This record gives sequence, C-alpha cells and structure tokens, in this order.
Amino acid sequence: MVAAPINAIVSTWALHDLGSQKNVEIVYEKSAKSLSNRGVLLNGDFIKPDGAIHDFERGRFQINRHLELLTKAGFGNVKCLALLRVFSS
Repeated sequence: MVAAPINAIVSTWALHDLGSQKNVEIVYEKSAKSLSNRGVLLNGDFIKPDGAIHDFERGRFQINRHLELLTKAGFGNVKCLALLRVFSS
C-alpha cells in the first residue's frame, strides 16, 4: 500500500501490454481515484497511429481514444504532450 496523498503515477511502455482498451480504461479509472486532486498521470506508451493499415496489439489504440478514456475516468486537462514518430523503409 502506498501512503496518501499520491501526487503522480508514471507508466512507460506498459499499458499496451494489458491486451485491451477495457483493461487500460480500468487502470485510468483506478489512477483517477487514487491521485490527489492535483495529481498527475503520465503515460508514455506505444499507440496505434491514425490511419494505420497494419494490425497492432489489442491494447494499442489511437491517442484520441486514450484522451476519451482519461476524461471518462475523471481526469481534467487531458492532452498528448508529445507524439514521436519513427519511420522505416
């Protein structure tokens, strides 16, 4: 158990491995309930690019959907701070 208040939750390269949008949504909901009023959730992860033609893991989905789920969970001021793209030939 972590002592309250919790001011930040950080996740990197992990949530896409949960296997579904529903599982990511559960993490967002639990995070929103656990954080203090001014707490921050920072998630750096792989996403499904807009317009993707290839299949991706079921836990990988577009940024706009992440923002919708975060808002639904109760987070305010949700945004994507950076989108890094890697192109290969």
